Amino acid sequence: MLRRIIIHAILTVTIALMLSQFAIYFYARSNCPRKPIPLTGHIYAREMKQSYPVYLTNLQTIWIDYAIPVAVGIGLLGVILNKKWRVIPSHREDMPEMTRNYLDSKNSAKLLPPR
Repeated sequence: MLRRIIIHAILTVTIALMLSQFAIYFYARSNCPRKPIPLTGHIYAREMKQSYPVYLTNLQTIWIDYAIPVAVGIGLLGVILNKKWRVIPSHREDMPEMTRNYLDSKNSAKLLPPR
């Protein structure tokens, strides 16, 4: 039960990180100031698919730069743990043996060079 909770939590965190990165990117692109405002911390210039730079805070800059790589790393950890623990079953394991053998022979025939 604990393994299932861990795997689902890891996958949920991965999806949440990716969605939050996209949300912050589009929010910053449309709502951040076009001139630096040192009092609020909007001092880091970034061009975000428009002709003028927008100014972001340090946290926004770090989040936009590193959220996706961290999410990919956490997601890979979840996939590796799932391979080891088999929490989320593979559809291939549920197939009858004859079907698996047929699909393996069909896929290996595609890999062979033509005569």
